[in-house]
Amino acid sequence: MILKLSQLFILKTNQQFYTKQELFILQLNGNFIKQMENLLGLTYLENTDLQGNLCFVNNSEVLSEFKTVFTKKDIIRYVISSLNKTIFDSEKDEIQLPINAHNFWEKVKN
Repeated sequence: MILKLSQLFILKTNQQFYTKQELFILQLNGNFIKQMENLLGLTYLENTDLQGNLCFVNNSEVLSEFKTVFTKKDIIRYVISSLNKTIFDSEKDEIQLPINAHNFWEKVKN
C-alpha cells in the first residue's frame, strides 16, 4: 500500500513542505499508527522517555526480530530512508508501506 505523507502526519495548516527536523515535531495520524501496528504485529510506543536501566524495550542493541514496539523516531527514519530527501512534500511524496516487520526494520536502520 502506498500512502502520501499527509496521511501519516497531522500537518500544520497552510504548510506543504517540511524538513527532516520538522517531521519530528509533527504528530502521527492515529489511523496510520493503528494500520502500522496491525501490519507489523508491533505496538506503538508513544512515550520513549522510559525511566531506569532495566527496560530494553526500545534499546538500539536489541535485534530487530526481538523488538515488540516501534516509535515515532522509527517511523520518521523509515520515511527518510524511503524517500532519501532533505525536503518533503506532504501532498506529493509517497511511501510504500513495509510488507512486514523485517522489511520495516531494514529500512529504519539504513
